Amino acid sequence: MGGTLWYAQGKWRMKPAYWTEPVLDLNEDDLRSGLTVSTRHSRRDNFNTIKGTFRGEESSWQTTDYPQVSNPDFISADGGQESVADVDLTFTDNSIEARRIARISLESNRQQLTVSASFGLKTLQVEVGDNVRLTNARFGWDNKEFQVVSWSFGLTDELDLQTNMTLRETAESVFDEIDDGAVYENDNTLLVSVFEVPNVELSSETRTQVIREKLTNIITLTVKSGAPERIDYVESEFKLSSNTTWISLGTGQLGDFEAIDLEDGDYDLRARAINTFGIRGDWATLAEVNASGLLEPPADVEGFVAEVNGPIITLDWEPVPDLDLSFYRIRYSPELLGATWANSSTYVDKVPRPASLITVPARSGTYLVRAYDKSGVGSVNYTSVVVPVADVEPLTNTLSLTDSPNFTGTPKTNVEVVVDKLRLTDYAVAPSEGEYTFSDYIETGDNTVKRCRVYVSGVTARHDDTAGEFDDQSGLFDSAVGLFDSLGTNNQSSDTNIITLVSTTQDDPTATPTWSSYVPIKVADLSARAFRFKLKLTSASNNITPSVSALTAYVEYN
Repeated sequence: MGGTLWYAQGKWRMKPAYWTEPVLDLNEDDLRSGLTVSTRHSRRDNFNTIKGTFRGEESSWQTTDYPQVSNPDFISADGGQESVADVDLTFTDNSIEARRIARISLESNRQQLTVSASFGLKTLQVEVGDNVRLTNARFGWDNKEFQVVSWSFGLTDELDLQTNMTLRETAESVFDEIDDGAVYENDNTLLVSVFEVPNVELSSETRTQVIREKLTNIITLTVKSGAPERIDYVESEFKLSSNTTWISLGTGQLGDFEAIDLEDGDYDLRARAINTFGIRGDWATLAEVNASGLLEPPADVEGFVAEVNGPIITLDWEPVPDLDLSFYRIRYSPELLGATWANSSTYVDKVPRPASLITVPARSGTYLVRAYDKSGVGSVNYTSVVVPVADVEPLTNTLSLTDSPNFTGTPKTNVEVVVDKLRLTDYAVAPSEGEYTFSDYIETGDNTVKRCRVYVSGVTARHDDTAGEFDDQSGLFDSAVGLFDSLGTNNQSSDTNIITLVSTTQDDPTATPTWSSYVPIKVADLSARAFRFKLKLTSASNNITPSVSALTAYVEYN
């Protein structure tokens, strides 16, 4: 009957090979000692195939072989080597029953997990052959079924009453008609396999930071997991999305890893978990994380004001907070209405950080300011302030010379008049420049040397010879300033400029005077008898030229 036989309490006892329900539930609270666990039989006691003999009516009562019982899962677990046990069933009279007993013996033998421990008096109610359920979180057992294979009772050295039991794993499926080899090779514990490493979850954050006086992109990779207790540490890597070679980001505990000193671009980041046994999990990847802080334009200038103090104007504004701020550029237009960045001329090329004010000669008109970062990228919008004519203190006498719209002065160097506008002649390839000399000079009223306020007022516009065609725009698309719809039309580039220059003499200009060299001016207080003027036109982009529509030189004195 495939049963077991044992002697206990003065009697021989036996149990046939059939399933009985567990009689007791045990857990860690019932233990009085540590657990001794044996996970496998010795090779001598282990087998994966049973063969043997029986005799009965179907064999004319002659001893003969019953069908061999084997399980490929058991053979695979034993390294592919077949291990045969000879079990002769002398008192079994048919092959069906013989094979059933052999299969029960084989599956029962493969339930190899054996536990020995001391328990409290609760276990006085069980005996050998009973089935119990044991729960132990450390070993991953949740009401795992065991059969009591030995039981003893007595006093410990501390005179504590305890029972000592040896338990052997069992299952109801041992006694059914189904081959359960695969199940029995994997039911020793509910704990996950050491080869199953939990996945990690990734998130990222991009920022810019000044490191060693250099602005740099930083990507922070945050690594988390739903099962941190199964992870000893993680390893992380990164690369440019366009590259194939990964760069180590470091190893460490779950948390943050930083990739620093990154150029603008898209980056891939990945990380994986490693458990205590050194088993690595699968990579989790974040693709195309954008780091473009270096190309981000600085904030627009705010709080731009002009304070007139006699012959000077103090321009003041709130400092732009961007870490990579480099300088401010100020442009000027004599127009009181409708002045734009492109249709102005550079008044102060650079006001370096951290300065946020500058003093310039007083002129009425529109002053415009824009912030620039260390990559030369300007703020999206310019900020302007208007100084009315009434705010600038006038002098008694004003002399002027207007050359527009005919621009008859000579010489003209790489400049020409096109429809009453003064433009560069050859400006297809940048950089390009040209010069225009005014048609005459200005002499003081009483033909004596006087201290005079001297300046030139020029109204200019940015002329785009490509008529706004997209493919003809110069430079990189991402570097263009202003709105997309303004490209080629009301473009807010500062790639054109006009520079005014003056030359003076202390002599009679109608005789044989000695003139000074031309020097650039915005507004200047100069002592002279006569003044002559020159205009320089410059362009920094292909097919772009300044277009001067109004041009007047002024000499004022009391």
